[in-house]
Amino acid sequence: MLDNVLSNALEVSPDGGMISVGVGAGRSDEVVLEVRDQGPGMSPAEQSRAFDRFWRGQGLTGRSGSGLGLAIVKQLLTDDGGTVSLRDAPGGGLCVRIGLRLSPRQAAPRSGG
Repeated sequence: MLDNVLSNALEVSPDGGMISVGVGAGRSDEVVLEVRDQGPGMSPAEQSRAFDRFWRGQGLTGRSGSGLGLAIVKQLLTDDGGTVSLRDAPGGGLCVRIGLRLSPRQAAPRSGG
């Protein structure tokens, strides 16, 4: 999943552009991974279709890809109780947010000691 999201970010980012990856806590039962690029971003209409199979954004015309990557990412995540969403990145570009479900043992509250 991460390979696909990073590959997409590299493909759309301009030469010398920066891609940032962050990890943090989400809800009590998840960890969140965010990948932000400095590419052209996506309109709200494009974001709503980005997880459809075989759909490719207009900014990728002529580049490699089948339009299956994000659809597969979403399927793998949701099959395991995770989430994926898109939003505009601050300063331009796109932010892909992945929520990974923790195992029950990892999500259990820790007692003070």
